[in-house]
Amino acid sequence: MAHSFLFLQRYGWGCEIVNVIKFELSHCLKRKEFHFAFTLALLISMTAFIMECMAFYGSNLTYVRSSAESSIIQGTYSNTVRTTLIVMLPIISSIIYADSFYTDFKSGIYQQIVTRVSKSKFIITRAFVIFVMTFGSLFLALMVNVLLCMIAFPEKGFDNVYSLPPYDLGVQNYHDDYFLDLFRIQAPFLFNITHPLIISIFAGLLGLVTFAIYFYFLIKSRIYGLMITFIGFIVLNVFFSSMGYFRLSLMTQLQPVHVGTILELVSWGVSLFILSCVSIYTKGIRSEWDLM
Repeated sequence: MAHSFLFLQRYGWGCEIVNVIKFELSHCLKRKEFHFAFTLALLISMTAFIMECMAFYGSNLTYVRSSAESSIIQGTYSNTVRTTLIVMLPIISSIIYADSFYTDFKSGIYQQIVTRVSKSKFIITRAFVIFVMTFGSLFLALMVNVLLCMIAFPEKGFDNVYSLPPYDLGVQNYHDDYFLDLFRIQAPFLFNITHPLIISIFAGLLGLVTFAIYFYFLIKSRIYGLMITFIGFIVLNVFFSSMGYFRLSLMTQLQPVHVGTILELVSWGVSLFILSCVSIYTKGIRSEWDLM
């Protein structure tokens, strides 16, 4: 009840939406689950950096790659770490703040809050904070890796992931079917910012999906929402891959270098957003879960 008492003490009956957002952000930052998820994402990011450093430690400068090609986004030796992060994305996204409503429901805190804030405002604000905090946590963790690589590796490398001479950039070191591949060559640093943005946006969307799923399982175990999002993520990727539509797999789309266009990413993003909004509206705002 400490959560609701602090809420009422600070904002009372006339709280505005901005104050609710501030409170939700503060509540998220204090959660042990948030600390665990952010630390895990940061450890994955740091592990990728250490693996790249170990691969080139003591090497002749002619074999050292640029900072852009040594990051978790383009690094060859940290490829398994990047793939692990993408596979774990639904889990990390779910435990940052998406499961917070379930814990509030079980403790009865939500009953005190919705008597002073409209249910729709409370749910929409919670959804907004879930997306922002999930997006921000993943993006910050990934950018730590990018910045560390900028410090440890040269801006221009004498080697590259294709083992081609520098003057050959744009000839053999380019494929028109790869998503943003020309952008990777022309602006490698911006490319290394763009893909963390993409991964972080989808992390936020997966967090919203988990938040929506919990409305269906309020009387079940806390593990339901998290596992349904994770299993659904894996099953859909396996389905598209087994049917031969590799480029439609979200796991493939989140890889920095993949065959495809912006259309597949936008389609996935819009689908996840609409699915979340419909479920949040029908089972959250319209449903009488507050009487359960």
